[in-house]
Amino acid sequence: MSQLIYSAQVYAVNHHRAIKHMRKYSGLKYESHLITVVKILTQFTQDEETLAAAWCHDLLEDTPVTRVMVEYQLGYDVAELVEGVSDISTGMDLPRRERKALDHLHYVDGDCRVHDIKVADALNNCKGIATHDPKFAKVYLLEKLRLVHGLTKGHPDLRDWALCVIWDEIFRLPPNIREKMEPEFLPFL
Repeated sequence: MSQLIYSAQVYAVNHHRAIKHMRKYSGLKYESHLITVVKILTQFTQDEETLAAAWCHDLLEDTPVTRVMVEYQLGYDVAELVEGVSDISTGMDLPRRERKALDHLHYVDGDCRVHDIKVADALNNCKGIATHDPKFAKVYLLEKLRLVHGLTKGHPDLRDWALCVIWDEIFRLPPNIREKMEPEFLPFL
């Protein structure tokens, strides 16, 4: 592991631990998500900045860390990627659908590394959601289906993997919930 990736790992894990950040459904320490996203990405890239940004991908949204702080600690390129994978709608007083649409446009505009990080993040976040929270999964899985369909600049095998996970989760939903979703997911079939 390079010094940059190691520094990003330590930086991200420490900041998530400082706020006692846990995974919503499993109760595991948040770093378990970061580890999984990085492991997914290492199957497709060894790019140092991409893997460093993957460790830090939730810092701007979930912790008091700012882009300036990331740049100071890890450099301009990593900070650009972290900003590229972070929601721009955080704090906006808009309905969820409008916020997610703004974020989607922001992500689509990113480069292939941004797309790969967002796809790996979606892949990990979607696993198991149909079982843990079917009601929220109905909304969340459609958001991620739209997002991953729009992120076409990254590794196609990673994107295909994420789409398979999303569809698998959709079809794990109880039929009464899935049937209500059909009009929205049919365009993606």
